[in-house]
Amino acid sequence: MKLKFAYILLVLFFFNTDLRSQWILVQNFDTGSISDIEVHNNFLFAANGDSGVFRSPDNGENWTSVNSGFSTTYVTGLTVSNFGIFASTVSGVFSSTNNGNNWNATGSGISGGYIRKITSVDNDIYAGHILAGVFKTTNNGVNWQRFALGEGDKMFAIYGTQSEFYISVANTILRTTDNGLTFSNAINGLTNLFVMTLSSFEGDLYAGSRGGIFHSTDIGSNWTRVTYGLDDSVFNVIINKGENVFAGSQSRGLFLSTNRGKSWISVNTGLTDIDITSIAVTQGYIFAGTSNGNIWRRPLNEIPLSIRKNKLNISEDIILKGNYPNPFNPVTKIKYELRVANYVTVTVYDVSGNKVETLVNQKQNAGSYEVEFDARLAPPSRSRERGSDLSSGVYFYKVESGDFAEVKRMVLLK
Repeated sequence: MKLKFAYILLVLFFFNTDLRSQWILVQNFDTGSISDIEVHNNFLFAANGDSGVFRSPDNGENWTSVNSGFSTTYVTGLTVSNFGIFASTVSGVFSSTNNGNNWNATGSGISGGYIRKITSVDNDIYAGHILAGVFKTTNNGVNWQRFALGEGDKMFAIYGTQSEFYISVANTILRTTDNGLTFSNAINGLTNLFVMTLSSFEGDLYAGSRGGIFHSTDIGSNWTRVTYGLDDSVFNVIINKGENVFAGSQSRGLFLSTNRGKSWISVNTGLTDIDITSIAVTQGYIFAGTSNGNIWRRPLNEIPLSIRKNKLNISEDIILKGNYPNPFNPVTKIKYELRVANYVTVTVYDVSGNKVETLVNQKQNAGSYEVEFDARLAPPSRSRERGSDLSSGVYFYKVESGDFAEVKRMVLLK
């Protein structure tokens, strides 16, 4: 009898554990796709393509409609800044400074009304019109200026960092590293040019397309298609947290990579609605929105996430500490620590992947090292491949030692 009782307890334990290790449906809005999910001031906000914006104060347990001031409830996206929260709609951009209690139309300067995407970079807001270009505001929406493209350019996605900005339009990705003064195509290696989403973190850039996911370690100069664990599904959204990357597909649910995109696993247990249109990650949960108006939630501690010991370093024999200052003009110092003697190379590249200079190429003993990179014209004693002063822009340095290889970004500002 005791054995039987123990067996029942064991079965119940595993059964309950399995129940806890699943996605749960926290909200259904009946109609409209969940176009975006954002966190702002401890509130969770969800944008619906039919019913407007909803707010939750308790991690999705309860939701309230917060649409006062909107001229439409067709909301295509959300983004946050220190000023408040911004919503893109088919009738322009709206903002709220009181957690969504009231919304106000932003100022003039945007052609037309159908804003497909919206994003924030250092509190500047960028709005992408589906057929009229990308607009930017530096004064919280008081007015907007055209940032890129023109009338008739079909736009799919926009994404920005402190040093780059990307625009996915039909048949290409445009990239600027000088705040919109010039743009270049960033599609080398992309075999599907319909890119629906872009996301980057600590040097890793991902593109979700109509034909799978692509990965770049040089801000889009070169792309490699991710294949292990994935196929050519349509990927609508990617959230990049470094080692841990979440990707939502149109027909196969949610995938996770714990090794910076090298391999992927499905994390769909309990998720019966697998057309993923939005993802949000908080300190305790991951949320997924779908095209059917559903919001799902799962605790992060139920997902096998990677925990990094030395940030991005894969070897404990060398620690790359970065460069300082960054941005720099004209000199910066790259610092690293060797735990054991080994052969080390430190190489600088420009944004197109061309080698600029080899700073170190020799065996070194264990210890701390500091190597200087000078952007001015190099004397004959140095190994610069280029014979002139370097121009302002983004550069990369790659440090290699044994099985360790890491690329970091630095910015020259003159």
